[in-house]
Amino acid sequence: LKNKLILTSHGNKNKINKQINNLLLKINNREYDYIKEVVLLRNVLFKNIPLKTLTEIRVIPDGNLFYLPFELLIFSDKMPLISYSSSLKLLKDQTRDSYKNKINLGVFTSTSNSFSNTGSISEEFKLRYATNETEKIAKMFDGTIFTNSSKNNFLQNANHFNVLHLVMHSNLNKVNPEFSSLNFYGDEEQNKLFISDLYNESLNADLVVLSSCDTGSGVYENGEGIISLSRAFTYAGVPSSVISLWKVPDKETSELMLYFYTHLKKGLKINDALYRAKLDYLSHTDDPLLKHPYYWAGFVVSGNTNPIMTPKNNSLTKNILWALAGFTLMGLLVFYIKSV
Repeated sequence: LKNKLILTSHGNKNKINKQINNLLLKINNREYDYIKEVVLLRNVLFKNIPLKTLTEIRVIPDGNLFYLPFELLIFSDKMPLISYSSSLKLLKDQTRDSYKNKINLGVFTSTSNSFSNTGSISEEFKLRYATNETEKIAKMFDGTIFTNSSKNNFLQNANHFNVLHLVMHSNLNKVNPEFSSLNFYGDEEQNKLFISDLYNESLNADLVVLSSCDTGSGVYENGEGIISLSRAFTYAGVPSSVISLWKVPDKETSELMLYFYTHLKKGLKINDALYRAKLDYLSHTDDPLLKHPYYWAGFVVSGNTNPIMTPKNNSLTKNILWALAGFTLMGLLVFYIKSV
């Protein structure tokens, strides 16, 4: 709380970890009897936190809490905005105002996990809705699409854009987390962008949106946190990322992303744009089975949450001030002419 520190004991760590694991297992298996676990965790993790008085919550997790989307525990149309960071020090470095009059968007896709240059793509791995997602998003901002981009193509062009949108398969390596990767198009050995690769890059983007599976997930290491693709982009200099905490479905993810960019274009904060995208998805989805949290709750915002686009109300205020200044100048000129 602002200007106030509250220390709260949440009880037995092992018990809480078990509750988190039970909830995430039910979400990932698309089971519908998950409410009990939600209530249990909400009562524990939000104990003594006056939610009704808060507008935003910043989560700096530890251990299994890295894998949990906290908004799932309190999701409603009147909840505080939630975002995440690995540490307070990192958050201070990430937080910046980077308003732009225009989002310069670079979209990089790889619609296959086969890495084949022959055009032979397994039906199982086709991202059927990727084309629709990328074309509509790029059209919103007059962005540039790199269809079936190679790894080198991404590294050579990424710094031309202030927002990066990546649509492709990913690999989560639980044995050697540094070798988790985004899978670009082309030869398998040459086109996996590993976490370790990103540590050596310096990217200029204000935001990266990883429209792929498990990009915020990974292996937890004491003192290090989660070794994930999200963290790698942070180390590469990107202050804000939209990431997934589990394997996300193709069709519903594409819908969520379209709603997200619609709100981002209005000048909303990044976490607000994602929150409203989730509300839009739920309100426009008629099939009750597709309202399950598996389809929409996996994406979260890590790092800086300030708007990318100049908020419209700020633009309006500036326009009014410029107009008033213009009228004042005209008035002075008229006064000067008459006096002469």
